Amino acid sequence: MSVSKCFAHEHVYWIATPDELEALLMQEGFHLLIVTAHVPIDYTESLISDFLKPYRTLYELLYAGKRLTWQEHWPLFHDYNVTKDISRCEYGNVHTYQGKRYKTADFDYHQRSTNMGPFVLHKEIKKNGSFSISKAYSYTQFPENAAGIEFSCPTKRYTWDDPEPEASLKNTLEYEDFLLIKSHIHAITKPLKIQAGERLVNTGIRISEAAKGDVGQFYFFSHNGFTIL
Repeated sequence: MSVSKCFAHEHVYWIATPDELEALLMQEGFHLLIVTAHVPIDYTESLISDFLKPYRTLYELLYAGKRLTWQEHWPLFHDYNVTKDISRCEYGNVHTYQGKRYKTADFDYHQRSTNMGPFVLHKEIKKNGSFSISKAYSYTQFPENAAGIEFSCPTKRYTWDDPEPEASLKNTLEYEDFLLIKSHIHAITKPLKIQAGERLVNTGIRISEAAKGDVGQFYFFSHNGFTIL
C-alpha cells in the first residue's frame, strides 16, 4: 500500500518585470515543463515564450491598474515547472484521448523540479483592526490581487501520519536549481516595503528598482492606498 507524502517548501516571491523574468530563465539555462496535465506524445519541453507571453500581458494589465477577474483573465495565469536538466523529468503513461495520443509526467514533479507561477496578495483584517498581508491564497481566489512570480521548491518530505520529516531535500540537484534562482533574484532586487498610514510593512517580496516604478499602479496596492517605499 502506498503512503501519501506531503512536503514543506521554500519560496521566493518576486515582482518581476517580463524582461527581468526572461533574463533569469534564458541566462541561467532553465527548461520549462508542463507537469499537471497531459501533453502530446512528442512533447519534450515548453518554450519560454509560452509562459512569458501571457505574463507580459498580465503585467501590462496590472500596470494599467486593471481589476482582473477569473472569468475574463484566467488564460493569463499559468504554472510551469522549471529545471536545469530535463533528463531528470521523464514522461510516460501513454494514453489516447479523443483519438490522439498523450502522455503525462512520469516523475515526482514535487521533488524533481521547481514550481513557477503567479502569486497573489490578500489583505487580512484582524479583530483589533490591524491587518496583515498574506501570500497564501490562490490566483483562482483573488486574481485581482495578482502581484508577481512565485518560485517554490520542496525542502522536506513527510508522511501524512508522522509530523517528523522523513527526509531533507536540500541535498538535491533540484534544490541547487532553486538556490540559483534565488541568488539571481536577490542580486538584482531588494525587499519590498510599503507604507500603510503610519505603519511600515515588510512584505517578504523581492523587487527591483525598475519594477518598483510600476507596482504602485497595480490594483492591489492602489486600491488599498499603499505607498511603495
